[in-house]
Amino acid sequence: MCLLEDIHTTISAIFPKHLQIPQTLWRDITCADLGVVEPSCLKTCQDEPFAFTDTQAVVVWALAETGANVTQAVSVARRIPTFNASVLREQLLRSEKVLDNNDSSLVTSNRLCAAVNSYLLVPYIALILVALALVLLVLRITLLLFFGAFTNAFAVFLPSFTR
Repeated sequence: MCLLEDIHTTISAIFPKHLQIPQTLWRDITCADLGVVEPSCLKTCQDEPFAFTDTQAVVVWALAETGANVTQAVSVARRIPTFNASVLREQLLRSEKVLDNNDSSLVTSNRLCAAVNSYLLVPYIALILVALALVLLVLRITLLLFFGAFTNAFAVFLPSFTR
């Protein structure tokens, strides 16, 4: 009985019965009073004040959530060719300001937009995983070659130390 209760509690926490849309996602407050959500009543994540138009916006929001240092993030971004450092600095300062204002509706909306647009990170994550797999493969092959050379060297010198 406890297992079923735990499963029910977990499912209820993951999939709530009611979903409350944050106020900042509504185009017009009168739409919020309707019982049905019309797509034309909602802002998209590309609209202001969210501006989740590319991968960089998702990364910037994640950096702001973690409390990353602006100057450190910009100095790292200058080394990455696909990131525009000045835009990154601008977006990061804006995201930090949103978090500092303690407007829960705006913060929740930004988190929701970042979660929805996180699919944009999939190619980069896949590329990193492939690169990591290649590095591990090269490391494994190198260790295998060194082990073989080490074994052969000892096989050659072993008879000189035995009778």
